[in-house]
Order: sequence, then structure tokens, then C-alpha cells
Amino acid sequence: MKRSGIAVCALVLVAIATSLRADEIDPSGIWKWVDDPTRESIETNELTLKREGNQLTGSLFKYNSEFPRLAKSAQNQIRRNITRKISDGTIQDGEISFKIVRSFNGRKSVTTYTGKVEGNLLKGKIGSGKNARDWEATKQ
Repeated sequence: MKRSGIAVCALVLVAIATSLRADEIDPSGIWKWVDDPTRESIETNELTLKREGNQLTGSLFKYNSEFPRLAKSAQNQIRRNITRKISDGTIQDGEISFKIVRSFNGRKSVTTYTGKVEGNLLKGKIGSGKNARDWEATKQ
């Protein structure tokens, strides 16, 4: 009886420790990925995340290969004009989800990002259903 009770307690402790580690995953920081490296003008995505409990806040900035060659003042102006805040950001058990809302000619476009944090790697899907595509970012 004593051994089975100890074994059960050990299993419960392992389950709790595993659960706590998943809740401690912190994606806060800057994540980068390239959309399509085969294109002539390479576009880099820079995702800044901050974890607050189970909520994520942050922004997404996308730039092309010409951006790093610009003067710092021009870079700052472009960054201010193009950076999009994330909305509905959540994290649970290392799984993240957030949306980017853009407006074009008075119409809103919502893109959903989902993924799993695995150390300094974030892998997931952009979009939903048949239009979803893979993305993989590394933490800077």
C-alpha cells in the first residue's frame, strides 16, 4: 500500500511540475522570420511579444531588404507607420495565438497567427483553413 501511494504521489508531482513548466514558457522578446527567401526582394517579419499572465501583447513589423540600408531617421519613420499591434493575444501551455488587423480602402483584413514555442523556435500557421501557411520564427 505504501509503495503504491508513493508512486501515485510521484506521478502527481511530475504532472504538476510539467504543467508549471508549460505555464512558465515566456515568448517575450523579438522573433524574426523571412516570408519567401526565393523572391527578389526578401521580406523580414519582426514580431515583438510580451507575456502578461496568459495574455500576449506586442506588434508586428515587416520590412524588405532595402530597409537596413536607409538612414536611421527614415527607418524610424517607416517603423512607426508600418508596425501593427497584435490583438486577442493568448498563450497557454506554450501554444500562442494572436491576430493582426489591417485596413485597406475602408475594409478590414484579419490575419490569425498560431504557433508553439519550443525554446528559441516558434512554429505555427498564418491564416486559417485552406489558406493557412506555415511560419517558423527564431528568437533574437
